Amino acid sequence: HEGSRMSSSPASSSSSSLLPLSAQLSAAFASRDVGRVLFLVREHGCSPDHAEPPQKNTPLILAARAGDEEAVADLLSGGGSGSGSGSGGGFSPGRADPYKTNASGCTPLMAAAAAGFESVITLLLLDRPVGEPRGRLLFARDHKGKTALDWARIARRWRCARTLELATHRQIEHRRDALREEDRKEGLRLLVEENRARR
Repeated sequence: HEGSRMSSSPASSSSSSLLPLSAQLSAAFASRDVGRVLFLVREHGCSPDHAEPPQKNTPLILAARAGDEEAVADLLSGGGSGSGSGSGGGFSPGRADPYKTNASGCTPLMAAAAAGFESVITLLLLDRPVGEPRGRLLFARDHKGKTALDWARIARRWRCARTLELATHRQIEHRRDALREEDRKEGLRLLVEENRARR
């Protein structure tokens, strides 16, 4: 699937621009106008983690559900030249939080999975470093106890489900490798202590 913005122009009409900023943002969310929401975030300082009542959807959830790869990449990067935050997994100013949920506990990854946007799923996963940061995305559960993989299967988004299955498998293997390395280090530590005790 290819995402497309509901509005091709970020600039508002003369009538809507007279509204308070909060009202403009609400109107953009109501019409699912990803381009307008992104414009208000980047040009007028609206929070990239704004939670619009009553569903509490964020700009990133809206963009992910619409399959808007450009908007997702922009929100993840904080408007910079590329997405991702490095191995530390922190967030730069103006950068959307990919873990932030709506009122139902839905994450941007769940929204993309249910809507069937495999490319957006890939963007969201690659944005988080392998290990605990990416695991938080994959294993997060909404208020119904469903993960992104569950929603992809429920919605019969089989390509998305396969992508998430592979990512989950890699995450599990990464965790197993980390545990084996911890066991190896612990074994060496115990061996050193035993040798010292014999002296």
